Amino acid sequence: MNNEDIRERFASAVADSMASVDEMVNKWIACVETIDNDGQRALWVLSDPTSKPWDTLGMLTFAVQQEQSESLANIADDDE
Repeated sequence: MNNEDIRERFASAVADSMASVDEMVNKWIACVETIDNDGQRALWVLSDPTSKPWDTLGMLTFAVQQEQSESLANIADDDE
């Protein structure tokens, strides 16, 4: 199975999942850590085939900022 096959299968799974809650997928990204039989880890970053690099970078940047905000909020809650 090549990268394009994986991307197509992933896209199908994302579209099916979102359709189950009456949402249509426009663009998507996924960051997946894998580990092989030898214990070697790899990081895959997949995106829909119509996304331009600036789309992917923008979505990743937004996701990082959102995760940072949530993490900081959780830390603040723990301090109370």
